[in-house]
Amino acid sequence: MSNMYELHPVTRDCANSAILISGSARSGTTIVGKLIHSFASIEYVFEPPALIALFSLMDILPRQQWDFLYQAYLYEEFLINAVSGRAINTNLADDSSIFAVKSEEEIMHRLKRSWPKVAASQAAANSRAAYKIPNIVSNIPELQIRYPGMSVIMMVRGALETIHSLLEKHVFTPGHPNSELPWPFRLNGFEKIPYWVRMGDEALWLELNEIDRCAYYYIRMNEGMAAAERKFVLKYTDLVRAPLNVAHQLAEFLDVEFGDKTESIIDTIKATGKKLDDGIIGLISDKFRKRVIEYSERSE
Repeated sequence: MSNMYELHPVTRDCANSAILISGSARSGTTIVGKLIHSFASIEYVFEPPALIALFSLMDILPRQQWDFLYQAYLYEEFLINAVSGRAINTNLADDSSIFAVKSEEEIMHRLKRSWPKVAASQAAANSRAAYKIPNIVSNIPELQIRYPGMSVIMMVRGALETIHSLLEKHVFTPGHPNSELPWPFRLNGFEKIPYWVRMGDEALWLELNEIDRCAYYYIRMNEGMAAAERKFVLKYTDLVRAPLNVAHQLAEFLDVEFGDKTESIIDTIKATGKKLDDGIIGLISDKFRKRVIEYSERSE
């Protein structure tokens, strides 16, 4: 007799048809997640904390246990509750608000009735789960082995824009409140090491200054991309230059149709127009600068 619990097969089907949007932070994953959420039959969750925590354990938990928790979250916790109106973001000010991507008629259809599990399961059968989590690029090859039917959208952006944005948001500024936000982390003595720092690089990470931490992060997010297969690599420059064309490409890749608000979202996608300091790249140490430039050239 097995000592491991099982889930209904539909939970694996949900994971195997799921859509993952990833890449580095500040690369356009948020607007792409919003665009994909607007597509017909897509239910989307923005950076779910449960999955962020779970991905940090992917190399630690036994595979069967990790898969059990992953599938239970995607289907039982998220998708079933999204189609029944219990797990949707109704905050009008958020980019991930359902009111920004779905019609009021569709939203009210969910909110005006109670949904028994059987009815919610029937509705979920016509929907796909999508989620956005930056920083898990290195986990994607293993995830694809376990769920070969899933769709992966990888965002890439030039180093100057990415690092400028990281500096502007103080993501790695020592002592700044924003630098304390990323999690999970592991401890090296009393120092917090982000979970995406490669094992063995703890001492290196602690000795880096702010600009080199940005460079290390940029390299770390880009170097794992080549190992992922069956992916749609989306350049930020292409997105802002021709958003309608990109939206059609994404819809074709995912085999879905535009939704009621897809075109209105496309109309909002524009370059920020911010003035960038070209000297930032020159401040990166020799240890990282060449690789940063190489990955940046591939991203533009």
